[in-house]
Amino acid sequence: MAAAYQRLEGMVAAWMAREGPPPDAALAALLAPSALARRVRATVPAGRLWRSLVLSWVDPRCEQELAWGCALTPFGEAVLAFDAGALWHLSFTGPGRAAEVLLRRHLPAARFLSQPDPVAAARWAGRAFDTTDAVPLHLRLSGTAFQFRVWQALARIPAGGLCDYGTLAHLAGAPGAARAAGTAMARNPVAWLIPCHRVIRGDGRLGHYQSGAARKGLMLAWEAGVLALPGWSAEAMLRNGVG
Repeated sequence: MAAAYQRLEGMVAAWMAREGPPPDAALAALLAPSALARRVRATVPAGRLWRSLVLSWVDPRCEQELAWGCALTPFGEAVLAFDAGALWHLSFTGPGRAAEVLLRRHLPAARFLSQPDPVAAARWAGRAFDTTDAVPLHLRLSGTAFQFRVWQALARIPAGGLCDYGTLAHLAGAPGAARAAGTAMARNPVAWLIPCHRVIRGDGRLGHYQSGAARKGLMLAWEAGVLALPGWSAEAMLRNGVG
């Protein structure tokens, strides 16, 4: 499953770099800048959120002891950090993105258990990508007050919805601070659930994503229901339509 996803991501990356053909006609049509630009709205559309979340702010100086581990997701391997009741971190590993480095980058004051717990990490990853679980998922987000407001705004963008950086800044209570909002996105400690991938440039270009534009494009395609990922049931997808 992991190898099949990596091949798919590599094909999308090559296509985006104009070094290969599109891996799928529907995917190419969905991710065309002109198509994405039509979907960007001045206000965030109403729609179903991926799942119910409870967000709590954490002082970046917090020295909480956390368990951690790596697990497979629909979008490759991720490293997760968690305590008994909340998820603190989720980011995707890869070349130049070692698990320990990612944890320290986002949670510099935390104290991590010496040994990973892959079984618990897999349980948290399963919850993160489960649309059927009605129990709210608790996230503990370490950052500044402004970053937390940006992350709260991101969490209100429904699956299938898109906005641009200026709209995100407005939602975070900082009109005109699009650049600062983008910087806060780059510090997002919980990928996917705090959906930076749903923010693109106003002209339809995907823009930056911490673990690569190809992964961002695949996330948007999966949410739109035009892409089935190896080993992950299509029934688990939200099919809100892309409007």
